[in-house]
Amino acid sequence: MIAELFSLFVIYSFIGWLGESIFSNIKQKRIVNRGVLNGPLCCMYGTTMVVITIVFPEVKNRYVFLFYS
Repeated sequence: MIAELFSLFVIYSFIGWLGESIFSNIKQKRIVNRGVLNGPLCCMYGTTMVVITIVFPEVKNRYVFLFYS
């Protein structure tokens, strides 16, 4: 359980960082690092996914919620 939550945190933090960095790079026309942690992670997305996983365990397709929050 803990390993799964940590994996979701790392994976979605990276995906969120990647999406924000690409969007910011295109919008500002220069390289922008949007991560707040050491490395390419944006903890807001990882934390959101972990909270959704804990609060809504009965929802089968909970991974879609990340993109709506």
